[in-house]
Amino acid sequence: SFAYAFSGGSSAAPQSTVDFTRPYYKIINRLSANFALTADMCLGLLAGDIKRKEMLSGRLADIHAHLFIASAILKFFEHSKKTEDERLHAQLAVEKSLYTAQEAFFDLFANFPSGAAAGMVKLLCFPFGRPLKKPSDQLKQQVANSMMENNAFRQTLKKHVYYNTHENDVTGRMESTFNMLLEIEKLWDRFKKAENKAQFKGLSFAEHVADAQLQGFINDQEAEKLLHYNARRYDSMLTDVFDLHLNEVLELENPYLIKEDAKGTDTSVQTDPSHSVSP
Repeated sequence: SFAYAFSGGSSAAPQSTVDFTRPYYKIINRLSANFALTADMCLGLLAGDIKRKEMLSGRLADIHAHLFIASAILKFFEHSKKTEDERLHAQLAVEKSLYTAQEAFFDLFANFPSGAAAGMVKLLCFPFGRPLKKPSDQLKQQVANSMMENNAFRQTLKKHVYYNTHENDVTGRMESTFNMLLEIEKLWDRFKKAENKAQFKGLSFAEHVADAQLQGFINDQEAEKLLHYNARRYDSMLTDVFDLHLNEVLELENPYLIKEDAKGTDTSVQTDPSHSVSP
């Protein structure tokens, strides 16, 4: 452990290792050695009492679990298509797991009954302090932007979870709205940028759309798409509402759908059974 603090860890790695995963395997090897030393300290000094000190044993479990999770993430990436979106997701996930494992070490040392023993092992494992940092905000923003695109990695994940596209279903409301956004994203962005610059008159979204039509900024078809998407966007954010005794589910109120009804616009949900569930 002490030697790995200077070298960064063993370079041993699976044959499937690629340039992206190799540095993380080195960190995993270092933390694994630290885990072995820390676990020996806990068992040697606490023996059977480790079972009753559940917060300490829980931190050992956290270290072990997150090292395993980090290894699984790297393995998944190595056998994937290795796209940029997959790399971003893997980087965020593995850095978060390794940081969590590191913090579990320091929490264990801070709460160990024998301060002298914990201090000695801490010095051997981390002589220069914490080597890992939290995932950066920039990385999280990149992953968030990737999640808002219909990329190949998103399609891969959809194969392993239940989802549908029914607009009246809990998950379907989100998925159908997301697909609708993909269709009008350029139009929506253009309209919202102009709206944020106070280019349209009125107080409500519908009034802004009407004024944009008068200005020739959008045509009638584009206006209809904006109104329909905005109503579905709001609807996808609504949560279930119950009565006072929590016995009945009340009808959700969407003012944008109500306004569309008042204009005579058909707001009924149209679904295609053949696309209800992912293959």
